[in-house]
Amino acid sequence: MKSMILALLAILPLSGIALAAPGMDLDEARLLAMEGNTDDALAVAKDAVGVIPDDASAGRLIQDLLREEGLTKALAEWKPEGVSPAVRNLLTARLLPPKKAADALKELLGRDGAPPETRLDLAIAYLALDKARSAEKELRIYIEAHPRNPEGHYLLARARKASGRIHAAKAPLEQALGIAPGWAPAVVLLSEVLTEVGDGPQARAVLTDALKIYPKNPGLLRGLAADQTRKDELKGAETTLLKLVELREKSPAPRILLADVQVRQDKLDQAEETARAAIALAPKNADAHRTLGLVLEKKDDFEAALVCYDEAVKLRPLWAQAHVDRGIALMLANDTEGAKKALKRALDLDRKNVEANFRLGQVLYFSDDLRNAKKYLSQALKLDGDHAFANQIMGRVLLAGGKAKDAIRSFKKAALADPTDSNSMRMIGKAYLSLGKMDEALKALSEAIDRNPDDAWAHLEMGKAFERQEKWEQAGASYEKASELEPDTAQFHYYLGRLAEDGGDKSTAREHYERFLELGGNDDDGWVRERLEQLRK
Repeated sequence: MKSMILALLAILPLSGIALAAPGMDLDEARLLAMEGNTDDALAVAKDAVGVIPDDASAGRLIQDLLREEGLTKALAEWKPEGVSPAVRNLLTARLLPPKKAADALKELLGRDGAPPETRLDLAIAYLALDKARSAEKELRIYIEAHPRNPEGHYLLARARKASGRIHAAKAPLEQALGIAPGWAPAVVLLSEVLTEVGDGPQARAVLTDALKIYPKNPGLLRGLAADQTRKDELKGAETTLLKLVELREKSPAPRILLADVQVRQDKLDQAEETARAAIALAPKNADAHRTLGLVLEKKDDFEAALVCYDEAVKLRPLWAQAHVDRGIALMLANDTEGAKKALKRALDLDRKNVEANFRLGQVLYFSDDLRNAKKYLSQALKLDGDHAFANQIMGRVLLAGGKAKDAIRSFKKAALADPTDSNSMRMIGKAYLSLGKMDEALKALSEAIDRNPDDAWAHLEMGKAFERQEKWEQAGASYEKASELEPDTAQFHYYLGRLAEDGGDKSTAREHYERFLELGGNDDDGWVRERLEQLRK
């Protein structure tokens, strides 16, 4: 059996490893890697580097293993010995940010003696730059010359998936797995594709079948955990990742994933412990610092979260997502200018980052810069038209700008994207109120309360609608419910006081006005104080 697998591995990459191996040592390294024995795989692969100076396979294997394990410091510090200049240039270019990597790889391809894998890595760089069509062009050239390398077929599937052709991604993945049964990258991507086309049971089956071949393969275990997470099987995902942590004691990567799953289960103390363990293993791992920041942000410790995000940015200054996370934390800490700066930096690095555009639009909305808020929210929705929160904030921007009908359309998109979203339904009701359409307003507000009976502000808007229809008793009941749900919200007492005064109950009106002021209600124009003075007389 082992001899058969070794024969197969003579043509098999691990996660981006291509072409004929420089001897049986590299075949053995690949087998060890697929079995999950990363330490020995690295040792054997390092012995194979430079055996054939013009072959990049061993170097790429080492880089991919170190990246897969999250050992970013070791990845940056490893230098290949005994390889040709072309191979050294390729291995150096693979570690550059995507734009620089693409430029370096294109230049390398124009020279004589460029390793064939250069075209694969150029396709990978194009995929990172959202240039799926360019990636596919390079891959077709590569596959024509090397049809038995599964990596080319795997990357072709990635390119098709990135360009939205989900169904077309299935065939090249099946080709890759026909050449290399159980190969983790292709198995995991096929599982994702099957999930997206609605074949959940088969998506799980391809993972479990591959794990029967390689039960300790870290890529397959991560893929299973991701599938369990997608299906909200969080307990199962945690169990899978705990197994992976046990198998990969020296790797921060599984701990980073585990911390995320623990956060989703509201196990924040455990998540913090897990993230700190990842940092202890790899202090230079930006992902580990970012993960700890996300945990601390969830615990409302924004100052400590910012320290983590600052470290992530320091370690990976060109990582747009780290700047986005930093911007969100600054926004939550009420540092509006700092948040704007961080989010604009993220967009300098990645104009198509949906969250950066959305969050900057959100910050600008709260800063009353409606024109620019609309600009960035429009870009976010151009990239992801179903983004629920972006549609909701866009609705608020439009409503604040007096465009209630357009606002309703945005709120409806948000409400449709998230069936539990009561906020958007409440805002639809508020927009209809501004248009004087009471029946539509009451219908929307009723649905908001159905979605979340504890939405105090929906009850407030319902009271306003009833009051506009002169249904005083129903209006009072709605205001009372809002105040019951949030007794320390000043605004609810204002409406209760005003309604009581209009109904002639001066004592109750006085009590609510006094409570409104005690709770710090906004009375800059002095209207409530004036009413109180009249009532006391």
